[in-house]
Amino acid sequence: WEQETEEEAAALQRAAGPDDYADADRVDRDGLPHVGVAVWPDEAYYSTVDAASGRSRGGLLGSVNSEIGVVDQVTAVGTGGGPLRKANIRLRFGRNPRIGDKFASRHGQKGILS
Repeated sequence: WEQETEEEAAALQRAAGPDDYADADRVDRDGLPHVGVAVWPDEAYYSTVDAASGRSRGGLLGSVNSEIGVVDQVTAVGTGGGPLRKANIRLRFGRNPRIGDKFASRHGQKGILS
């Protein structure tokens, strides 16, 4: 991404109030999460800004998935000329194997946990 100028950085700092940037340990100033950070359920892992009102809103992992996620990859999608419009955020969830999970070795031997 392009380097921001000092004026843009100062404008971002003025736009974000003290309560708007409470997730600084997980979300960078551009609104995208840091790679490798753990995300708990009901915790914001990205931020968007409404152009009409200027208010920011965080994206939540959701309470349906009660597992802890880790940000694996963040990819900017779209043109390089204007502001960032889309981003892909890939999360990974580590979990223990359960009955019914399928496994395969490097030599093509497959099996199901029973």
